[in-house]
Amino acid sequence: MEQLRRARQQILDWHKIANGEKARGKSPGQIMDVIRSKDPELDYLNGLDKDAFERESVLLLNTVRGLSGISLQN
Repeated sequence: MEQLRRARQQILDWHKIANGEKARGKSPGQIMDVIRSKDPELDYLNGLDKDAFERESVLLLNTVRGLSGISLQN
């Protein structure tokens, strides 16, 4: 149960950050940078090779877009 609570809280935190940064006019990449700076669970990204990092980045950016309602055209 604790893992589910942490995952839920992480999603809520990301949603709050994504929408706040979107309101400030930030792009999805800039929003992801803010989330990475505030969420230590994303530190694993620093150890990935270039290909793995690119794959993860696509997934994370799509998550940011979904949480903030940013379309792929933005």
